[in-house]
Amino acid sequence: MFLKLVDAYVDKAGHTDFAYVAPAEFVEKKIPTLFPMARQVVFESELDSCEPSEPVVVMPPFVSHRSPETEARLDRMLAWASERDQLIVVAPQSELRLRSIRPGLLSRLSNTWNPEVVITGVLDSAGMSRSAEFCMVSLSRKPSNSASMTVCRFFATPAAPRKSEAPTTPTEESIIADFRRLLDLRGGTTEWGFVARDKFNEDWRVPTYDPHLRSRRDDLASLGASVPTSQLFSLQRSFPGSRPAGRPGGQVSRGPVLTGRDVAQGSLDPDPERIFNEDRPVVFLKSGDLLVSEIAQIDGTWHVLEVDDEHAGVAVGHGVVVLRPREPMSRIERDFYIAYLRSNRAASVSDADNTFAGRLRFSSKLLIPVPDDRILESFAALSSARGSFQGWIGEVDVLMKSVFDDDVPLAEVRERLIDGGRALRQASEAGNAASGLDYQVREFYPYPIGYTWRQVRTYLQEQAWSDCHRSVRDAFETLVATAGSIALAACDKLGVSLGSSKAYYKKLGQHGGVSIGDWVNILKETATLKIDVEPDSALGVVRRVLPQVGEVAEAQVRLSAMRNDDAHGRLDPAQVQDVAKDGVEDLAAMLAGCGDLAELRLVLVKQNRWDSREKSGSADVHLLRGDHPIYSTETIEHSESDLETGSLYVVDPLGTWVLLRPWLVHRQCEECGKRSIYRPDHKGKDSVHIKALDHTHHMPDPDVQRTLATIAAAEA
Repeated sequence: MFLKLVDAYVDKAGHTDFAYVAPAEFVEKKIPTLFPMARQVVFESELDSCEPSEPVVVMPPFVSHRSPETEARLDRMLAWASERDQLIVVAPQSELRLRSIRPGLLSRLSNTWNPEVVITGVLDSAGMSRSAEFCMVSLSRKPSNSASMTVCRFFATPAAPRKSEAPTTPTEESIIADFRRLLDLRGGTTEWGFVARDKFNEDWRVPTYDPHLRSRRDDLASLGASVPTSQLFSLQRSFPGSRPAGRPGGQVSRGPVLTGRDVAQGSLDPDPERIFNEDRPVVFLKSGDLLVSEIAQIDGTWHVLEVDDEHAGVAVGHGVVVLRPREPMSRIERDFYIAYLRSNRAASVSDADNTFAGRLRFSSKLLIPVPDDRILESFAALSSARGSFQGWIGEVDVLMKSVFDDDVPLAEVRERLIDGGRALRQASEAGNAASGLDYQVREFYPYPIGYTWRQVRTYLQEQAWSDCHRSVRDAFETLVATAGSIALAACDKLGVSLGSSKAYYKKLGQHGGVSIGDWVNILKETATLKIDVEPDSALGVVRRVLPQVGEVAEAQVRLSAMRNDDAHGRLDPAQVQDVAKDGVEDLAAMLAGCGDLAELRLVLVKQNRWDSREKSGSADVHLLRGDHPIYSTETIEHSESDLETGSLYVVDPLGTWVLLRPWLVHRQCEECGKRSIYRPDHKGKDSVHIKALDHTHHMPDPDVQRTLATIAAAEA
C-alpha cells in the first residue's frame, strides 16, 4: 500500500517520467526495483547520469552503523542533491527524527530543504521484512527567510491486517482516494492525513504535527495532569539480542521465562519447557510490577497484568515491558493506571510512528494522566461498588447452591432461602432505585430541591392535577432560585460581577420583587462567563445548570411560559392535566441536566472550632440534603478561619466553603414556626422580605436588607 501511495503522489505531481536511485544494499540482496514504472533505475555509482531538472526518487544508503564508507556515500549523495531542483526521498521512518547519533540523508538535507509531502507506511516488497517501516518525503528548497512558515501534507498509511485477522474496513481504493483529497487541501484534515503549517525545524515525524494527537494529549490534563510513563514507572526490558557480559549488573537466567505471548494470553506462569542452554538476559519480577505487552493488539491497545506476591521472582524475557512504580502507589492509583493503559485512550495518544510491523510499540514517552483527588475518589467509589456487587453475587451463588447441597432438613433450607432472599431482594431493589432520577434527587440534591420534587411526584401519582401543576411551578422556582443564589454567592467569593445581579439588587432596593426571569438571567449569564474556574468548584457546578441551548434550555423556556400563563390567568382549566404532565417532564429534564448539584453539600454551621496555630478547624454542621426536613449532623474538617455559626454554606467537591448569606439564610418562620431556608423575595414597606423555599410564607428581615445594600453599593 505504501508504494502505491508513492506512485499516486508521483502521478499527481506530474512526475511520470522519473528516475529511481536504488541503494547499493539492494543490489547486494538482489531486491527487485521498487518502482518498475520508473524511466530508469540508477545506482549510486551512476548518480551523475541524472539531469538536474529530472524528477528523481532516491533511496539513500541505510545508516545502521557508522563507517567511513557510509559517511562518504552520504556526503557524495548530499553534494549531488545540492545541484538538483526537486527531490523525493524514500527512507526508513526513523530518519524523520532528524536528530540522531547516526544522521541519515534526510537529517543532512534538513538544513537546506523543507518537506512538502510526507507519507509513512510499511514497505511491503519482495526481500523486505514485514516490519520495514518507511517514509516518502517530497522536498523543496528552504525559503531565503528561515523564519517563514511553510506547508506540508502528512499521510499515515493504515496498517494492513494479518492473514489470521479479520480484514479492516479501509480498502486500497478508499486510502488512495483519501490521499488524493489531502493533496488538494490547503488546510485541515482527512481520515488518515492532515495539512500542517510550521518551520519544520524540530523533526518531520507525523505525531509531532498531528492536530488530532495534540488535541487528545492536551485533553488528558482534564483528569489532573499528564506526564511520560517513565516519570511514574521505571521501565525494564529484556533484550534477546544483548549479551549478559555487556550488561553490568544485568540479570540472567536459563530457566523458564515469561514472554509477550504469555502476557497477551493473560498468564503470569511461564511455559516450564521454555528453557535455554545458556544464560539469557531477563528481568525478575517484584510484587506490584505491571506487565505490558511490548507490541499492541490489532486495535492498538495493550495487554496489562499486575504481578502478585505468588509470581514475584518470575523471570521475564522478550516482548514484555516491566513497569515498576518509582514511588509507592495506593490500590486505587494502581487500578486507575491499569484501566488507562488497557484503554483505547492510551492507544490514541501513543506515538504513531513508534511501531513494529504497523503495530504500536510501547514507549516510555507514552503520556499518562495523573489523577487528582476528585478522580481518585470517584475511582474508589466505583471500586467499592464493584466489590459490593461481587459480594452480592457471591451470596446469591452460595444461597442457591445450599438449597440442595447442604445436608440439613429442607424446612431449615426453606427458612434460609426466604430470609436470605429477602435481604438480597431488598438490596437489589435499592440498587435499581439508585440508578433512577427520582431516587437521586430525593436523596442527594440540596434539601429544598429534593423536597419540592417529592411533592411533584406525590401529586403525580395521586393524579391530583391542580396540585401537581402548582407543585411543578413551585419546584421550578425553587430549582432556579437555589442555583441562582449559589451562583451569586460563588461570584461574590471570586470577586466576579454579573450584569444580571444589578437588576436583582435594584428590585430588592426598591418596591419590587425578584422574578423567575431574574433567576434565569443570572444562571444564563453565569454559564457564559469568560473566566477559568475549576469544573468541580461551586461556580463551575452552577454554570452547568442552565446551558444556552439544548434540551434543558428548551425545558426551561416552556416552564417559564407555564408559570407566566398561570400568573396572568391564561391557563385553561380543561388543560391543567396536560400542562401538569408536560411540566413534570420538563422539570425532570432540567433536574437530570444538573446532576452535579448533588455534589454540592448544603450545610448549616452549628458549631465551629478553630486552631490558629495549626491553621485548621472542625465544624459541626447540619447537612441539608434530600427530600426530608429532618437533617443529619456531621463534623467536617476544614481550613476556613472565618466560618460563621448559624449561616448556610455550600461545600464543593474541592473542599471550598462558600458563604450563602444573604442570598440564602436559615430562619424560623414567624407564621408557622417551621425552620426553613429563605431567599430575598421583595422589598416590603419597612424591609426586604424573605420567602421560604419549601413553603409560601414570607417575613421581613432587616439583617438581610443591610447586607444586600452593602453588596449592591460595592457593585454599583
